[in-house]
Amino acid sequence: MADVLNLSHSLVRIETAKHQCDELLQVFRAWNEAGGIAIETVRDPVVALYKWNVAVSAVPSRNLSALAGDIVDALWKALDYIAFEIYRVAGGASDGGTARQVAFPIMRTEPDDWNSVVGRKVSWCLAGGSRRAQSRTTVLTRR
Repeated sequence: MADVLNLSHSLVRIETAKHQCDELLQVFRAWNEAGGIAIETVRDPVVALYKWNVAVSAVPSRNLSALAGDIVDALWKALDYIAFEIYRVAGGASDGGTARQVAFPIMRTEPDDWNSVVGRKVSWCLAGGSRRAQSRTTVLTRR
């Protein structure tokens, strides 16, 4: 059924990210409880300004940066799947050169002219596509 977004692949990636986040928190808690890191919060007495002093006496059992990177990667892949599903439901072919170019982010910066971006980025939808697909694309690209 081409009119329904299949988000199952995205949901699998989101679940993966949740498990990875739980793992990261577990490693951090264990590191903190073992005394590997000490964090002191200092509040300015005059203004609402906080300062944190951090002392590290041991490395965590796992690389926290790598764990955080795995979480971001899983979420990014979920967004790639969503972008592809939007492309597919709007009438894009699942194979071919155009399909390989569909990915998140659709844009990296705020454009001055949304219509030119829509025409360039989702031309597969606007070029002779159905009116329904065109209106979906317009809704999806507005902020």
